[in-house]
Amino acid sequence: MNSKRIFIYMILTYIILGVGFYLIAKDDITYGNKSKDMVAYEMACPNMVMGDVVSQNYKPSFDRLDSITIIPNTFERENDDSLRFSVLDENENVLYESFLDTASMGYLQPYTISFGEGINGVKGKNLVFRFESMAGSGNNGIGIGYGSKMITSRGVVDYNVSDNDRMLINGQPVDGMMCFDVMGTEFYSWGIYYWHFFAIGLVLIICLFWTVYYIDRTGKYVWIIAAFKTLLNYRFLLKQMVERDFKTRYKRSVLGSLWSLLNPLMAMAVQYFVFSTLFKSVIENYAIYLLIGIIMYNFFSESVGLNVTAITGNSSLITKVYIPKYVFPLARVLSSLINLLMSMIPLALFLLITRTHLSWSWLLTPFSLICLVLFCLGFGMLLCTLMVFFRDVAFLWGIMSIFWMYLTPIFYSESIIPEKFLGIYRMNPLLHYITFMRVCLIEGHSPNPETYFACIFTSVMMLAIGCIVFKKNQDKFVFNL
Repeated sequence: MNSKRIFIYMILTYIILGVGFYLIAKDDITYGNKSKDMVAYEMACPNMVMGDVVSQNYKPSFDRLDSITIIPNTFERENDDSLRFSVLDENENVLYESFLDTASMGYLQPYTISFGEGINGVKGKNLVFRFESMAGSGNNGIGIGYGSKMITSRGVVDYNVSDNDRMLINGQPVDGMMCFDVMGTEFYSWGIYYWHFFAIGLVLIICLFWTVYYIDRTGKYVWIIAAFKTLLNYRFLLKQMVERDFKTRYKRSVLGSLWSLLNPLMAMAVQYFVFSTLFKSVIENYAIYLLIGIIMYNFFSESVGLNVTAITGNSSLITKVYIPKYVFPLARVLSSLINLLMSMIPLALFLLITRTHLSWSWLLTPFSLICLVLFCLGFGMLLCTLMVFFRDVAFLWGIMSIFWMYLTPIFYSESIIPEKFLGIYRMNPLLHYITFMRVCLIEGHSPNPETYFACIFTSVMMLAIGCIVFKKNQDKFVFNL
């Protein structure tokens, strides 16, 4: 009966979380806005006269085009030309057409053309943006800007313009690409078929439960049930160990547990002064940006650091009485989790003080914290196992933690990382957990599906590796303590 009750609670929790998540993150997991880096303006084509045609090839990497922005050169005068703007496919079929009044264009000012409901089904297709002068003359036409450098989040960089990328003036290529930026929409299968995945997950949970329940009724050993029952039997000991670790940390301290609130605030104050004043950081909401990174990295560093000695530091207990050994690393992570939750209080106050807009996406932040906890538990179990056999792990972790801190965007933005190193840089799991939290709290919306998958994959993979290594070696601990 207890097992069935647990199963019912699991199903109800799954349904409530699934429906709630969809209501909060529906739009952000269904589609995402994409854009192309704009080419920096260097020069413009000559004054366009009637019949002149300027065109640019483009292959979108997203599903729908929403708008295009160009840089026109009005030659510092008001013009009364009319441009026919067309979007053509590779078979020269017109996908969109409109007439542009050049009198409304400013000198070297971005000019945006909206496609209304958008042009769908363009991903991977060879398109042509075409501008044709309808009434231009020597003193009332404009020029379309082009260049050979790209404006990116990392600044202006050289762009290798291929022959196919060159802007054409009356069919003749120029030495550069049109200065244009396109906004588009990419649709995510995860969001479009969300309820299909939801139903599959529900069926898998039901099948898993009944399989485990049936095997357990036959008297066979099931490690999931055995671990759960053991945890329940030793829950009092686990509670005492968590309280001990937490209280020991602030023993004989005047302020006691208030340091859980003060530590991240003081670290933020110092780093905020250094990087916003001396290094002139231009990151929006930098105080909150910095505080999120500090809080989450501090939890990682603290929980893993404590877990390095989770087994060797409790050798007197392990060698004398039987206690499930995984209780020790679990207790260290849970005691650090209390610290993390207390550190969230000043973060919440800063969000209110800075008037960061309140959003339903704030309810998604526990997902990032859960993934971080699972990752730290798995990584901690791995290190405490290695520590039993190689005592140098404690010293290596001290160096590794410093190196890991600088590889994590705590006080800087990912945009400063060179393009060629981004693939390796994004293998850092902490990057995804911190990014998830920042998107929810600062930007006020749900992260894209890739961030969810990265958080789930890295946390589950690390937990699985840590559990496997720990389980295979736990019987050897007593011989090496």
